[in-house]
Amino acid sequence: MDPVSGTVGIPWYQFFNFLATRSAYVNILNGDTTALQSAVSILQTQVGELETAVTTLQNQVLTLQGQVATLQGQVTTLQAAVVVLQAQIVVANNNIANLLTKTNDSVFVFGSGQTVSTAPSMAGLAIAFTPTINARHTFNFDATVNMSAAGSASCAVRYGTGTPPAPGSALTGTAVSASTLITNITSVGLSLSGLITGIVPGTPYWLDLATSTLTGGNLVIGNPTALVNGLINPN
Repeated sequence: MDPVSGTVGIPWYQFFNFLATRSAYVNILNGDTTALQSAVSILQTQVGELETAVTTLQNQVLTLQGQVATLQGQVTTLQAAVVVLQAQIVVANNNIANLLTKTNDSVFVFGSGQTVSTAPSMAGLAIAFTPTINARHTFNFDATVNMSAAGSASCAVRYGTGTPPAPGSALTGTAVSASTLITNITSVGLSLSGLITGIVPGTPYWLDLATSTLTGGNLVIGNPTALVNGLINPN
């Protein structure tokens, strides 16, 4: 510095000017650093939030994957059920087609009245029929019955193949109705029903009243009739 004028020389002036410029630049850098530190802090916070969000999303993805696996299992179960239903529909359609194309036979047969004087024996009512279509038949047997004197008779319907039994012949055939006890001296209506299976179409069959026990008189049977109906087999 010049002691007379109180001024610095050019070299010192340039030096001081350099220091001032550098000081201002340093202040600018310091401000920028502070701003960057603030921005970094904000970014760190945002990164933390994103990490939390990512964790939440990962948990949600795991939950969805479990739900998808459950749904896939349910879909597999439903597909199996659909296959079963389709098979059942095919069977049902076949049964419907069979029912639409099948018929049944039916016959109303009159027999001959008889008086049973001995037991066990067949009444010999001569009720005969020949099925043409069905392998199973229901029947309703009706007649008027009474005892000629005080006493009782135990009877049931039987069936068989071939020629009907003669009156008073030995018990034969297969019982196809419940047994009933007849004790009336006056005529009453008798009605018995049952199911016959294993029928061979085209084969002659007969129905008859079999008397297993008889006491105190004769069993008088009048107006014997039978309604025989074939049952359609859906298979």
